[in-house]
Amino acid sequence: MYGLINIAIRELVLRDHGEARWQEIVARAAPSPADFVGMQTYPDEITYRLVAASSDVLRVPASDLLRAFGRFWATDVAPKHYREIFDLMGRSLAELLPNLHRLHDRITTLMPQLEPPTFAFARQADGALWLRYESQRPGLAPMVIGVLEGFATVFRERVEVTQVAHRDAASGTFDEFRIVTRRLAERDCGTVVPTRV
Repeated sequence: MYGLINIAIRELVLRDHGEARWQEIVARAAPSPADFVGMQTYPDEITYRLVAASSDVLRVPASDLLRAFGRFWATDVAPKHYREIFDLMGRSLAELLPNLHRLHDRITTLMPQLEPPTFAFARQADGALWLRYESQRPGLAPMVIGVLEGFATVFRERVEVTQVAHRDAASGTFDEFRIVTRRLAERDCGTVVPTRV
């Protein structure tokens, strides 16, 4: 994975728990560098060790940590690093989700060693959205849920995400989600409170 992911994990921990906790995590995840270069690639194992160590040190289930990280990625990291790309991809989840392949194609031009997930999208008869997420990296479905929740926050939408299929030996490499959104009324669009881990 690119160092940008590990940097974002560090930023989330620093924001919510401070430098001392981050140093505990780095020590527990060893061997792992304390500093990362955003555009350099690192073995996936380092990121998984950082997540496991963060879960241990912060006493937060890894799934909850990944979900919070997904929200942080969508509300803080993506707008900072990829705003121009995201601005072209839609102004709602319903507009963004069909464009996820194009979005990752654009990002791949910036990060040629990126190994992005693949997505399939459909609208269901009842108005819900359906998303299939397929990745060579196991265990990241909670992060996808967090990303969807985070983008809903950015788009001023209320969202309910239900995982309807789980990656396992029978289904292969994909997870599936049912997504129901609605635009928030203006009075409900107050200041966004960051999710803590």
